[in-house]
Amino acid sequence: MYRIISKTYFFLILLFMSCSIFGNTKTQTCSVKYLDSIESQKDSTCLENVPNSSNYSKTKEIKGIYDKINNKIYFINSSLFQLHYDFASQVLNYSEGHVAFDTTEYYGIGDRKYDLFTLVHYLDSDIWTIEFSIGDQIDSSSIESLYNRVVQYTFFGNKLKYFPRSEDKIKNIDLLKDKIPIISVEEIYKNQKYQAMNTGITYGKLRKINIEDIGKVDINSHDIIVTNGLPNDMPVVAGIITTEHQHNLSHINVLSVNRGTPNMVQTDAFYSDNFKQFENKYVMLNVSANDFEIKEVTEKEVSDFWLSKQNKKVISLEIDRTTKGLQDMKNLSHKDIKLVGAKAANFAELTKIEINDEKDNSSFVRTPESAFAIPMYYYLEHLKENGIDVLIEEKLKELKDLTDENSKIQKLKEIQDAIQNAPINKEFLKDVENKITSLGNYKKMKFRSSTNAEDLEEFNGAGLYDSYSGELGNEKKSIEKAIKKVWASLWNYRAYEEREYFNIDEKTVAMGILVHRSFPNEELNGVAITTNIADRDYPAFTINAQLGEESVVLPENGSIPEQFLYYFIYFDPYSEPQIEYITYPSLSPNKSIMTDEEKAYLAYVLNSIKKKFYYGILLTNESYTSFGLDIEFKFDTDDRKLYIKQVRPYRKAK
Repeated sequence: MYRIISKTYFFLILLFMSCSIFGNTKTQTCSVKYLDSIESQKDSTCLENVPNSSNYSKTKEIKGIYDKINNKIYFINSSLFQLHYDFASQVLNYSEGHVAFDTTEYYGIGDRKYDLFTLVHYLDSDIWTIEFSIGDQIDSSSIESLYNRVVQYTFFGNKLKYFPRSEDKIKNIDLLKDKIPIISVEEIYKNQKYQAMNTGITYGKLRKINIEDIGKVDINSHDIIVTNGLPNDMPVVAGIITTEHQHNLSHINVLSVNRGTPNMVQTDAFYSDNFKQFENKYVMLNVSANDFEIKEVTEKEVSDFWLSKQNKKVISLEIDRTTKGLQDMKNLSHKDIKLVGAKAANFAELTKIEINDEKDNSSFVRTPESAFAIPMYYYLEHLKENGIDVLIEEKLKELKDLTDENSKIQKLKEIQDAIQNAPINKEFLKDVENKITSLGNYKKMKFRSSTNAEDLEEFNGAGLYDSYSGELGNEKKSIEKAIKKVWASLWNYRAYEEREYFNIDEKTVAMGILVHRSFPNEELNGVAITTNIADRDYPAFTINAQLGEESVVLPENGSIPEQFLYYFIYFDPYSEPQIEYITYPSLSPNKSIMTDEEKAYLAYVLNSIKKKFYYGILLTNESYTSFGLDIEFKFDTDDRKLYIKQVRPYRKAK
């Protein structure tokens, strides 16, 4: 059974693995080391710095120390001093060392000399907050006293609010809510006008397109799209600007990360004069973590930029064209991508990861039951037996000469229709149905796309292909229909376009299928990235979750998932969590949809998977802290048992 270790141990390790969540990135223009008060914007400008990493964009910060013994407050030049400790040791003559400082001043082990705080200015909303580092055990009375002191000595004191960033402080706000003004994570999140979702520089023509027209009008791959909302899908484009808030695992941002496409939110972009002046003009767009830049450029500059980015290398993929027979998970490994596709091959590795859960009597990571894989051989045979392989060859030639989106969609639909309308091999279908029966009492099965064109170093392919349910004895949702629909999804328009963008040889792509029992009544589902997306050097898991079957990446009606960072020590899976919330789920306002024990167990399982893939499978040169896996999970309704559905490498396009 996973256990809890001391908060002190956790936090000390965390601090020494990373310098500070509040960093030093500004070029120094002010030489003063500190001020006793911040009386004007000039003072603030002198002291402030851009955070090294943040969950929010367009912020400035000022570090502060209150000397409790001498009753003196210091507003620190945050460009000169990266850490509170740096200032204490160099200016306040603190001489007991960094370990002692962190132990005492964050956790109060011994007599605490200082209260350490950060003032954050959220520029878009002109909100000022006082915040404390994740894990700081400062008590509520000290927060109240310090807040009132800061108000007294700052020109923005009448705007100042306390922002409880971590879960433990959120749980204790009742002690403060009637004494000082408090701002919630929801208010911070919703008041953002600018969000940097995927940073980078791009060139192209700026076009405003109504969200309802996306998918109806032609969009060029060198267009920078401004749209009034958050679309569920977007063709290959040069850049994306939405007016609706995004989260880091939304489908649009997943596509952007996969493609290397700059992506941002600017809530007034669709009607703003600042953007109107650039409409239908060639521009350079620079999306950075804390702000963005846009300027007009020439058509030649755009052309030169994309010429320099052009991928001339054709990516050819491996296919095992001869191995037949339905494959048990125990006989597969990560090396079998060319046989059953990446999803099934990675799933097989999941089933072999050992854990120690005495409470649930589990020895291995729990994955959906009755799992097996259908090799690519059967997809290729279906094409060959029905002459569809010849049709595909013809359509690929025709597609090369087409630029019109609707025409491309029509050609690809001809391929998809041919796959779905052709009769499936009866012997093969019987084998599949017998396999399902032999593995258990489940009649409803999930047939999940598993291609060789995903989870590659050069090409992620997340979210491109489709999965379907099939049920024994159900004509409307038959096993045959589910299999053929999955095969046909290889030729989705978005999948084809994505592969073409990355210059993948279409003749070398093929579809395998991962099969396991379905989950008709899941309690919640989620996606976890086993690294801190905002700052890969600062160890945390990035976790998004939704109630029931509501999609994390494609939610209906713009629902916001629960988003939080789970700070975690990689070499000790039992450490007590420090949780920082970004948003609560809109389907459960102001309340987490997971218990503390569920979060701890999820983190334990995530770390077990991360260790296996880092040390035993992928063997990457990345540091363990920055190494990321994209893991899908769910808690089943009946007993809220944790299931891991999928694992894939989390890579940003280069």
